[in-house]
Amino acid sequence: MPPSISSTPCCPCAPVAAEVAGLQDLLMFSLKGLSSLAHYARTTAGIKDAEVDSFVLRACFSTLTNVNFDDARFQGYISQSVRLHKRLADAVKAAGHPLPTLPPSTPWFEDSTGHPLAWNTASAQLLSKVYADVHRYLAFLSSPGGATDPNELLATALAVEVAGLQDLLMFSLKGLSSLAHYARTTAGIKDAEVDSFVLRACFSTLTNVNFDDARATSPSLCACTSAWLTLYGVKGLCAYAAHAEGLGHRDDSVYADVHRYLAFLSSPGGATDPNELLATVGVANALAVGATNMTVMKMLSEAHSSTFGALTPTEVSLMPRPGKAILVTGHDMHDLHELLKQTEGKGVDVYTHGEMLPAHGYPGLKKFKHLAGHYGGAWYQQKMDFAGFPGAILVTTNCVIEPMNMYRNNIFTTNETGLANVKHVANTNYDEVIKRALELPGWNSRNMPRQPTVSSSGGRGALSTPAAQVAVRKTHVTTGFGHQAVLGVADQVISALKEGKLRHIFVVGGCDGHEPQRAYYGHLGQQLPKDTMLLTMGCAKFRLNNQEFGNVEGTGLPRLLDMGQCNDSYSALVVATELAKAFNTDVNSLPLSLDISWFEQKAVAVLLSLLHLGIKNIRLGPALPAFLTPEAVNILVDKFALKPADTSNPDQDLKKMMAKQ
Repeated sequence: MPPSISSTPCCPCAPVAAEVAGLQDLLMFSLKGLSSLAHYARTTAGIKDAEVDSFVLRACFSTLTNVNFDDARFQGYISQSVRLHKRLADAVKAAGHPLPTLPPSTPWFEDSTGHPLAWNTASAQLLSKVYADVHRYLAFLSSPGGATDPNELLATALAVEVAGLQDLLMFSLKGLSSLAHYARTTAGIKDAEVDSFVLRACFSTLTNVNFDDARATSPSLCACTSAWLTLYGVKGLCAYAAHAEGLGHRDDSVYADVHRYLAFLSSPGGATDPNELLATVGVANALAVGATNMTVMKMLSEAHSSTFGALTPTEVSLMPRPGKAILVTGHDMHDLHELLKQTEGKGVDVYTHGEMLPAHGYPGLKKFKHLAGHYGGAWYQQKMDFAGFPGAILVTTNCVIEPMNMYRNNIFTTNETGLANVKHVANTNYDEVIKRALELPGWNSRNMPRQPTVSSSGGRGALSTPAAQVAVRKTHVTTGFGHQAVLGVADQVISALKEGKLRHIFVVGGCDGHEPQRAYYGHLGQQLPKDTMLLTMGCAKFRLNNQEFGNVEGTGLPRLLDMGQCNDSYSALVVATELAKAFNTDVNSLPLSLDISWFEQKAVAVLLSLLHLGIKNIRLGPALPAFLTPEAVNILVDKFALKPADTSNPDQDLKKMMAKQ
């Protein structure tokens, strides 16, 4: 199973429960089997199943970082995956085609679990074998046959297919499985709860694996590195495609690609040489994911603009007003639209949180007079934000953190999001949310904040100077600079570049997080020369939008352009491409630098899209992905000049970017 998407916990103060992490991995394993069959059904039998297509998107979406922590929901997803697999298999057989044969053993899977195609159709007997094998392997780790020589130990471990498990399994699990193995083989005793717990705990531990340099060169690990890059990219594009699907926009080629990629992860073409796996099979497939994600981001952009109108620059209040209130966080504009319709005329104001801020730029949303403003900052500060909000809270997508008890009864999840012991809205009927908002006090003279509610940390942090620690308390911010709006003033941007009034354009966007190294982005914004422009998107904007940037001197062009959500990276690419056309060059030759902040799988999908387009010299921070081996990093550096952001020296990074380095 893949390692953690980040080398840091997915949320402050609340590590993911091992059971949920294991269920997420098991769901992805099942989805690989389902998509392998769906890919076969499409390419061999000409069979397409719309429910399977949509389910794979949304089930993948549910496994993204900080989307769903409800183990019961994942058990339901797994059961549905197995049910859909059987239905699709029956359809293939009914059409007169044999079911696909299982490919030969691949580096991705232990023989005990088998191929995902087999797992989805496994009987209880097969699962029993899995449990027995796991116990046997863990018992071996406690008593490796008396071997004392390191080489003998390694050879023995490889022989029983437990290479790599030794560093991953907790010591207590070794003891538990030693006893379970003894109980099975000596007393004939089997404990289903022990079986399930050990399996899930192993899944969870594998998710957070660390690899040493010696093992990083093995064919299996090289293969897995490429697989993780592909897998995380697929998860990200599935999230974007699910949003587009919710607005009625679908592209059959996207479903076909998703099935093909997940099938590839189950059967990587038989490649075994590490260089082939990384440089040829792995990277090529990952870049193909980037190409598909470009299609998806364009589709989502068109879905938003055709439904709600094109983004337009809009000033948004950060000060609440008296009245009952609902806070909407996440990314889903469709859900916000439905809530606005259902709350109209009911005396309830609606506020956006986190990456819902750009909603105020859509004409079809800002026409609702009770869309009152924006409250709070980036996702990782939501415990502070939500604890101070006197109304109901609706979570539409990631990121969500385990709630504090003081507001647990006020929060609701919907779509793929989920929290244990939190009410879930299974459709777009928000009666319960509205009812709770009317029960709560809302904003009034006793709890009205005296200063703006945005909780951005900006440049404050480990890198800050005393002057930088004085927060700018804006009462309004401006969002909505989508590519249509920016291209509307493209002639002014081109003139400013040609006349030397605008010397450089920076794209600083992506994910925010709690790590102190992310103060780099706010500090970078503070140091930008006055003759530069900054395009931002995603929750990284909260490191920047509490700063005063003003206009490019001698023009009416604002220096800070908030282009929208993370998926609106597409807008930045459209603008860059059009500028390149105007200057009869390519994007890499423009006075343009990309400094991307990443955290989760959607950011990986966007990165793969940038690499697919051949864009080079991208800075990625606060660190390069932990799941990339040195060999994989070297390939990305050699091919694309990808480099880590120098978070301890933003001033030096700024000088290098200004020099196109």
